[in-house]
Amino acid sequence: MEGFIYLCAKVLGTILFKLFFCIEVKGKENLKDIDSSCIIASNHQSYLDPLILGIAFPRRLRYFSKREMFSIPFLSFLIRHLGAIPIDRDEMSSMTMRQGVKIIREGNWLVIFPEGTRSRTMELLEPKEGIGFLHYKTGAPIIPVYISGAGKALPVGAKWIRITKIKVFIGNKIEIGGNDYKYIARKVMDAIRELKEQ
Repeated sequence: MEGFIYLCAKVLGTILFKLFFCIEVKGKENLKDIDSSCIIASNHQSYLDPLILGIAFPRRLRYFSKREMFSIPFLSFLIRHLGAIPIDRDEMSSMTMRQGVKIIREGNWLVIFPEGTRSRTMELLEPKEGIGFLHYKTGAPIIPVYISGAGKALPVGAKWIRITKIKVFIGNKIEIGGNDYKYIARKVMDAIRELKEQ
């Protein structure tokens, strides 16, 4: 039943995003060798980003979402069945990171926004160390992603969604040695920046 509801949510979301945003996904071929767990690292401009990733990727993703997002009935239905995990505002707490390690080790694809918050300027922000911690603790490969257009469709502080083109660029998996969380996070952001500039 859970799988059927996920499929319905994904089909509905795909129809809506194709209709209103002409969503385009590039780089899906880079996922063909990812059979088990991985970390999907994306830039973050909008509350739409988790939905966009859930539609763009071929399998169900897991990702952390602020608990208040679950108070909106229709949105709650979509994000819950597309893999959202409700957390409180201190979303990158040590408890959340430990939960992330568990989710990855169970074989899931976990979405992390290395910037830790939405960018108001649509420029890439300095990354937090959380993604470095997750990569070091699990050894899971990282898939860099750049989303273009989400910040225009629903920018920070906006009350209404605007119709605009959305593109998703999926990069090649990366694996970074060492236990320097900050270094790992910066290398991930470099990979995301390369996707932005291509």
